[in-house]
Amino acid sequence: MFDLDADANGYLIGQGSLGLRGLQELSGKVSDFALNAGIQVQSSALEITLAETGLEQLLFSAKARLPLSIKSQMLQPEYDTSTDITFELKSNGQIGPLSDLFLPANSALDGNSDISLTGEIGQNKRVINGRLAIEDGAFEQADIGLNLVDIQIGAQIDGNRATLDTFKANGASGGALSGGGQFQIGDFATVSSQIKVDKLVVFERPEARAVTSGSLAFGSDGRRPILTGALFLNEASINLEKIPSAGPPTLDIAFKENVELEKSTERFGFFGVDITVSSDRGVRITGRGVDAILGLDLAIKDELVSPNIVGSARIVRGIFELLGKRFEITPSVLTFAEPLSETELNIEAVRAADGYSYSVKVLGTIA
Repeated sequence: MFDLDADANGYLIGQGSLGLRGLQELSGKVSDFALNAGIQVQSSALEITLAETGLEQLLFSAKARLPLSIKSQMLQPEYDTSTDITFELKSNGQIGPLSDLFLPANSALDGNSDISLTGEIGQNKRVINGRLAIEDGAFEQADIGLNLVDIQIGAQIDGNRATLDTFKANGASGGALSGGGQFQIGDFATVSSQIKVDKLVVFERPEARAVTSGSLAFGSDGRRPILTGALFLNEASINLEKIPSAGPPTLDIAFKENVELEKSTERFGFFGVDITVSSDRGVRITGRGVDAILGLDLAIKDELVSPNIVGSARIVRGIFELLGKRFEITPSVLTFAEPLSETELNIEAVRAADGYSYSVKVLGTIA
């Protein structure tokens, strides 16, 4: 409901309110999160106040003042670029319903939040002040089986610099994260930051498991904040028998020398990721007649909450059984793709028997 009029200069003035319910999450699910919006129309500004009304476990409110005027004739907006936008935001309680609005399907973040922020944003100005804390948090990314618990985050924001005083998390299946740092607001340039990864289970699904250590850092790729770093696999395994397949497993055998592989499609989200993962001889692959040890070089790229995994694995040694016959695998390559079932095979195995030498080349995908 709105009650609007025009002032002596022909600008709209008045007030109104809106109820926002049935908000849709990125996953497609309709959220229980509901907002009441109060709107104050002034001759020189537009003030918007938001308050969450649908949840008992979360108190959320926000307020913004925009230097926007609206001419009553033709409802023509006029924006004053010389005046800053001001805002304030508060959140107290379980953050899950709020985070669900922004996270994609198969990702979830929850925990007890205490957030209080104020800010001013202009043409050449971006100043934010306040604090952000999450206790007893949990994050899950179902696509890769990453599950973090006991998350603790404590950050202070002062002007154009954010200080991450506390960042801790445990892996639900083992390992831990810990660290902190300082960041420049706006371009998110790193002043100093480091997150230590200690034998964290970063991938755990029926078809694969990976445990890794190393270090991570926050930075920017010029478009968005990004998590970078280098990790080393302590242990990893892939079971080809358990990888989901749309139909019965098939094996293409050919004697071609070159196969053109599809390039991965880059995705773009609010928070990016660019992490390298390596292991000289730390990945074992079994199933469908294969038992091999791999050296791994891959990259986790694009979106932090929905990453794209690209790279390759070199078969250092192994065996391959075909029609009851055992072949020795020569140095070969697996090129990872998303989804994992589309990983490309380029494997050659040889066998010497009865004075003859046999060679088999396996091409295609692992699904």
